[in-house]
Amino acid sequence: MTWIPQTCTLPAGQVPMRLDEFDALFVRWLREVARPEPLRLRLGFAGGPDTVDAAPGGLVDVSVLVPAGYEEVLDGVVRQAVAAAGLESP
Repeated sequence: MTWIPQTCTLPAGQVPMRLDEFDALFVRWLREVARPEPLRLRLGFAGGPDTVDAAPGGLVDVSVLVPAGYEEVLDGVVRQAVAAAGLESP
């Protein structure tokens, strides 16, 4: 959990549970991971039958942009996401 910044306001006792929830999300729905810029991450999730705003190919894109100094956080999210979903690292 070293990628989680000291400034995280989530109580320390909840961090493992939240990481597990992200793993479950990534395992079930994550299909693509892209890092178009050092401070930007794009995650492509499979859309379910009720998904209205899916991109072409049925993916729901989530774009994450962080301020300078938080590149390590995105690095950690990428490592967790690709490991859980069995994808290639961008």
